[in-house]
Amino acid sequence: MTFYIITLILAITSCNEAIDDLPPCNEANPCANNACEPENCVEDTTFVGLDTLWKTDMEGGNIKDMYIDDESIYVNVLTNNSFYIASYSRSTGDLNWRYSNELGYVGTINLYEGLIIGQTWNNVFSLNKKTGEEIKKVSISNITAKTSEGYVLKDYYYTTRGPRNRSSCIRSHVNDLENWEEVYQITQAEIDGFEPNTVSYNLWDNPETRDEILVFQHRMAFPDGRIDLMAYNMTADSVLWWHKDIDEGGNSNQRQITLSQGRAYFQGTSKLRCFDIASGDLIWETNYGPWNQGGKFFAAGSIVFTASKEIMVIKYATGLLALNALTGQQLWDKNDDDIHNTINFWMTMYNDIVFFTHVGNGLTYNGPLWAIRASDGEEIWMKSTDFVTTGNFNGPVLIDEERLLFYTRHEGNLIAFRMPEDMY
Repeated sequence: MTFYIITLILAITSCNEAIDDLPPCNEANPCANNACEPENCVEDTTFVGLDTLWKTDMEGGNIKDMYIDDESIYVNVLTNNSFYIASYSRSTGDLNWRYSNELGYVGTINLYEGLIIGQTWNNVFSLNKKTGEEIKKVSISNITAKTSEGYVLKDYYYTTRGPRNRSSCIRSHVNDLENWEEVYQITQAEIDGFEPNTVSYNLWDNPETRDEILVFQHRMAFPDGRIDLMAYNMTADSVLWWHKDIDEGGNSNQRQITLSQGRAYFQGTSKLRCFDIASGDLIWETNYGPWNQGGKFFAAGSIVFTASKEIMVIKYATGLLALNALTGQQLWDKNDDDIHNTINFWMTMYNDIVFFTHVGNGLTYNGPLWAIRASDGEEIWMKSTDFVTTGNFNGPVLIDEERLLFYTRHEGNLIAFRMPEDMY
């Protein structure tokens, strides 16, 4: 009996010694793996000093388009081998659906009510915006397509086709996409032997006559560069005005022509020009000199306006420029070492603050997220990460005014940031 009592005492002693040898729990950090009170953990939701609502992993690639509606965020991403279009919840960041097809590439996507429309050369398709289900996929015609891009203007989808000696602007109702009508045509003989190409369509309604005016470019690369700016009266079925060989460098921004307050803003190689759409008269133009001799290169930038439409901010090759949109008077010029010459550059205006990102080169500079006041060019903040280990901001900035959020992409993550209080 004495033997069993001694054995039991030894066992209890051994057990107590083992417990005493266990490392203590972490009292300082409730989020640590060995926290004493893990129920008190409040995770850090900040990134680059800004509070976030959610972060969602996305497949990598070059983001081509990013849009928002009442419920979802839509992206068009070009990957190494193909592309995908995806929808994410605005509230949670959860993936709603993902779509791809055998075409391998989509130039741009457009949203229209319950549809998403995409194009790859002659192939045009539409998706159900809510489900991602393919509704239509059609080939426009056997005539060579001149672009993989198009634009939804009112109820129609506009794009370009034609053989080398002719270029036609064509359109189809967004719910059709099988029956196409020719809106405008130009032949090689009409433009002094240049290979014709029509691009950058945008539409303006004349408030006095109610005429529909289509504004676009003849953007021709062969045999030498030549750019024409056109306005076509679709109501009268006639040319309204035609500025021939408008750019000294034979180059221009091929994005959709920017229209605001009855004015068309043409982004050429070294000049930005403002035209009255109704008359075609030149209102003002910049004069910074040739871009390769100390001037500014405008052909790769984008334009945003303040709420009053009186101030415009434009990205040029190595900086940001603010002008009075009515007179062309310079307000400020931000030529910063951190603002680099890149075509992958996105700008958004909210509450007269310019938000923008551009990708890094992976070697000498990263891709930051900026916020700059449009009135005076004051830098509110510039957020960046170590491009070697952490990566770049590399996507458009979308504003959610209802939830006071903004969305953008950092490397492979789509992130919802809470808008700082001093910005709304």
